[in-house]
Amino acid sequence: MNGYQHMLLSRANEYASLGYAVGFTLGKSLVKSYNPDPWGLDNSSTNDNWDGISFRLEGIVCVDFDTPDLDCWEYCPPTLKERSRRGFHL
Repeated sequence: MNGYQHMLLSRANEYASLGYAVGFTLGKSLVKSYNPDPWGLDNSSTNDNWDGISFRLEGIVCVDFDTPDLDCWEYCPPTLKERSRRGFHL
């Protein structure tokens, strides 16, 4: 496990302690769900083929539009918008 993965594992523990469902990802694909050890032991015995973490919030959905122009505003409900590298996250 590299230093970046150790840092992400620390963050995964923080999110899990708050009650969020956490998983390891490779790109945008879920590789494995994360289940923290209640005794505080490192149970990250997943392969080293992951580069991120994700967590799920009840009732919240993120939609990723990989386009600089978003022409669907008239069809979208009022929501938060964040510019991403290739488009928008709603």
